[in-house]
Amino acid sequence: MNYRKTSCIAVSLAAFAAGVPSAMAETRLFGGVSLLGSNLEPRVNATSFTVTESASAGARVFAGLDLSRRFSLEGYYSDLGGAELSNQTITGNIDYQAAGLSGLLYLYGSRSLEDREGLMLYARAGIGFLNNSSTNGIEFSRLNNEHLAAGLGVEYGFNNGFGLRAEFLNHDADAQDISFSLVKRFGGGNNTAMPVPEEQPELPAEPVKAEMEPPTEPEEPVETAPPPPPPPPPPSPADSDGDGVPDESDLCADTPAGAVVAESGCVFSGVLEGVNFESGSAALTPRATEALDGVIEELRANPDVRISVQSHTDNQGSAANNMELSRQRAVTVVRYLADVGGIDLARMSAVGFGESEPLQSNQTAQGRAANRRVELEIAQ
Repeated sequence: MNYRKTSCIAVSLAAFAAGVPSAMAETRLFGGVSLLGSNLEPRVNATSFTVTESASAGARVFAGLDLSRRFSLEGYYSDLGGAELSNQTITGNIDYQAAGLSGLLYLYGSRSLEDREGLMLYARAGIGFLNNSSTNGIEFSRLNNEHLAAGLGVEYGFNNGFGLRAEFLNHDADAQDISFSLVKRFGGGNNTAMPVPEEQPELPAEPVKAEMEPPTEPEEPVETAPPPPPPPPPPSPADSDGDGVPDESDLCADTPAGAVVAESGCVFSGVLEGVNFESGSAALTPRATEALDGVIEELRANPDVRISVQSHTDNQGSAANNMELSRQRAVTVVRYLADVGGIDLARMSAVGFGESEPLQSNQTAQGRAANRRVELEIAQ
């Protein structure tokens, strides 16, 4: 018995290469299992057999690497089940097993290598290999083992590394399946606030044991003249707003009482003007890095100041996506201050508020632009 296989060994993955970084220094491992329903149609032309049952069920195991924001490599092994064939004297099965290596291109929803969360759409292409066996002595022959495997699927990722998939995969002209999978990714983190190391309390110094000395005869007191009184302290420079910065150096002479200020006398908090991001991502614009360079100088000049970096978005998109996007943007600012400016991470925290605290109405473009902001707040 013969059945048709599509011979396609030379498979090009050039369409996926746009998502692969030039130096794949960072990867993320994942794996999973699938339950699948298959459609199997062995070729029975010029034979006495007919396909009496083409629908079957099976399972798949797979593992792979996330190589970039949009591209992953995945290897798999599948038991596709079997097709039932019969003639006037024999009824039996042709069973299918498949293995292969595929590239996955995430077309929608994947924001970063570390963050495969929410709803995502992907396409698959790669090289596959089919193997067959039969029951009840049904004879068959394979034209080709190799084939081009291609598919399309959706995935939903949770913030604990687990995810769910649904996918259609075409192995060859005589074998297709629809699968439902459980995926687990390893590595990465999803905290709203960026953790910083706790300060370790200083341990009290061990007491110094004094050596006992033999008593000495008391000396007679010697009368000395009392020291002259110290000179009066110089008058303090004028400080009208009481913020600790003299008026002659205070660029903001009317700061409110109790406010923490920088050496310039101005409040070290509020909206960071010019700190913007690429649309829909956490990538800083060139203008944003220039603004953050000024923040680095202020933090270096005030080494005792601790700050909270707080990111906000407008209400475009879902609230959950906006919350996660604002968290990523706050983390990006903290990392820039630490990596470029050398600011100690222990002095900073990153918090995302999403769309929950607008400054203006989101009904206008001007209001939405004002709501997409990054703020600094002094951590007391």
